[in-house]
Amino acid sequence: MTNLKKGLFELHIIGDLSKKKVLLIHGMGFQWKFCFKKVIEELKRNYCLILPELGGHNMQGLGGFSNVYKCADEIITSIRNHRIEELDCIYGISLGASIAIEIALRDCIRINKLILDGGQFESMGIMKKIDAYFMAKEFQKVIQKKRMWSYVSKQMGYRNGNEIEVLYPLCCKRIQFDTLYDAALAAYGYDIKKRMEKLRMKVVIMYGGNELFAAKSVSLVKEKCVSECEVYAYDNMGHSEVLSLHPEKLCEIIRK
Repeated sequence: MTNLKKGLFELHIIGDLSKKKVLLIHGMGFQWKFCFKKVIEELKRNYCLILPELGGHNMQGLGGFSNVYKCADEIITSIRNHRIEELDCIYGISLGASIAIEIALRDCIRINKLILDGGQFESMGIMKKIDAYFMAKEFQKVIQKKRMWSYVSKQMGYRNGNEIEVLYPLCCKRIQFDTLYDAALAAYGYDIKKRMEKLRMKVVIMYGGNELFAAKSVSLVKEKCVSECEVYAYDNMGHSEVLSLHPEKLCEIIRK
């Protein structure tokens, strides 16, 4: 495994760079190794896996998160430093989906497939700071193995109250509250509505069928696609539930 530190994040590369390359971008409050443990085990023999560790999302709880645009800059620069010109696939979950689509819209690296999981791509406007604060607080509860506020849990699609089962295994346990807040604010402030760039690669949108906000983003992403995109809404599942409990479904989409 190769590590490349750049700014406030670290880039991990697992596998042979001569193989097809898959970029996996974790979400707010997640830790790359925990988040993609099962996916790494499934794909590492046949793919070169590239995994950014977002600022502040490390085992020491150090550093902080800036914004989607700077993070995209850092990932692109680091990938280019490895002389990588083509990615077979980019997958992003939640905040990672925002970073993934930002990289794709810039069209500076050849990308064959873009997979967006549980993403939100329109700013929440004047509510973004308040919502970011509450979401950071709710994530802190999960890290402490405490239930979320029922309203937030239902918004995220956890109809059966299983958010701890789904989210806790993916979480960065030592992350600081300020990092959670900044990451949530970055996600809630990111907006592609007025962007003129187009997505020229194959696009796949996936989300838990019980999620509320991710489903609302489908039409917005489709507007940016040159060709039709595939949509997978997984029945009776919440945010990140496919990645956490059914990673084989994600691996299947990556292989297609």
